[in-house]
Amino acid sequence: TNYELGVKTQVLDDRLKLNATAFYSEFDDLQFLAQNPIGAGTFISNAAEATTQGVDLSFTALPLPNLILNGGLQYLDAEYTDGELEVLDVVFAPDWSGSLAATLVLPIAEGKGYLRTDYSFMGNHYTNPTYQAPETRQDRELVNVRLGWRNETWDAALWVKNATDESYSSLAGAPFLLTGMKAQWLQAPRTYGATLRYQF
Repeated sequence: TNYELGVKTQVLDDRLKLNATAFYSEFDDLQFLAQNPIGAGTFISNAAEATTQGVDLSFTALPLPNLILNGGLQYLDAEYTDGELEVLDVVFAPDWSGSLAATLVLPIAEGKGYLRTDYSFMGNHYTNPTYQAPETRQDRELVNVRLGWRNETWDAALWVKNATDESYSSLAGAPFLLTGMKAQWLQAPRTYGATLRYQF
């Protein structure tokens, strides 16, 4: 069950769009990915009930005809209200998160060249629903860059993901029962490549 109250505005001849939303959500029979007690393997379990509430702000701006800026900021208060996880934090639910992106577009050779850089951050959060030792808490900041050229048919680009080589995990594992090993399921490091697309 979700409740939202918001406003959308367009000012400066539609060159600036501002959106704000306050929300409150209730979840029943909320499922989550749990780690097996011995440490190895996962299974689907049920956290019973949870609530989230907060504020979401976003904008899109055109300061120049060929420059697009957009971004957002979110405040989130999330908690389990019943069930086995009631004393723990909701995973991937930081108090603060946000993003900022800039896209520059220029006409080149019967198409458009573009440069896009985007930045995103997540404040402190846990990744394991049932194991939340203080040292497993993490935050992260990611930067991606894409340089390319496109027209109605072709799109060619060079790109870098996680340009700052941020180390972060999708799951901080509980110690394995037999060995005591603590595992981190790391996400991709800095990755770069090229993409060529043809649309017909």
